Amino acid sequence: MTGMFNYIASFGMKMVVSILLLFISSLSVSAKDIHVIAALDTSKALVGDQVKLKLVAKVTESKQLVWPAYGDTIVSGLEILEHGKVDTVHGENVTTYTQTFLLSSFDSGYYVIPPILFVEFSDTSKRYETEPMLLEVTNLPVDTSLAIKDIKGPMEAPITFQEIAPYVFGGLVLIGLIWLVVYLLKRYKKKPRTVVEKKPNIPAHLLALRKLKNLEVKKLWQNNEVKVYYTELADIVRTYLEDRYGIIAMEQTTHETLIAFESYSVNDSLDKLRQMLVLGDMVKFAKAKPLASEHTMSLENAYAFVEITKADEREKLDTVIDEPSLNETNDG
Repeated sequence: MTGMFNYIASFGMKMVVSILLLFISSLSVSAKDIHVIAALDTSKALVGDQVKLKLVAKVTESKQLVWPAYGDTIVSGLEILEHGKVDTVHGENVTTYTQTFLLSSFDSGYYVIPPILFVEFSDTSKRYETEPMLLEVTNLPVDTSLAIKDIKGPMEAPITFQEIAPYVFGGLVLIGLIWLVVYLLKRYKKKPRTVVEKKPNIPAHLLALRKLKNLEVKKLWQNNEVKVYYTELADIVRTYLEDRYGIIAMEQTTHETLIAFESYSVNDSLDKLRQMLVLGDMVKFAKAKPLASEHTMSLENAYAFVEITKADEREKLDTVIDEPSLNETNDG
């Protein structure tokens, strides 16, 4: 009983400290354009328990922030069971973004959550990190004072139709498949083999330009489908990076993709790529609402990015004489 009381008291103190930290951060945000905090609701948990991790970012109206994204784990052995949505609260000259993750671990030990990185939208060189956190996960205590009991042996049960039905139906399906294969072999045995002419590969920049034209014709953002618009635009550009440079952009974050492309950058291609991808992340993860001019700029930058970086791709084709018209609206 005393241990339970101590646990509740400890948990309450930690929550009070977290609230005070958030209150202090709200007072200091006027002195700092961006302030980020990460906090666990407890520092100790049992194996299989669920622990909440809350991210809070306070941003002045003149700044925008790229929100960090995670997969199934935050560190090795510490799984993310649930990704909460990013909540936005607008205050006087300050916008507060909040997201809660539900964590759990099935192995005991100490887990160090490293500082969580936030990047400023307008200048990716400006980074903001939270404090590192420590979570202790312990095994469920076993009461050794209880008597050890024998394990019950297996109980015999009669075989039911539900148990044998899968085997019966599976056998009938197998017989039917064998009969179908024999029938098709006999029917098409003497049919001459059709030679399919292999189509020439189309250069990566031509495919990207076609897809961009198709996206422009759809008029997605004009029909209030802004998130779909930026998702398709980012997929087209990331696919082009994979085909053109071998960068695994579809599996990387925006920050990782920009770093991977830096060595290939020519003219202002890196700036155009950063504008498209970062603005798309803001729309998808931070619910940003760009202006119509920014939608148009993103598409124009995508066209220009492909044109700048396409190089001499057409030399890879021996059989293609004329480039397909960009007015075509079908990928085929």
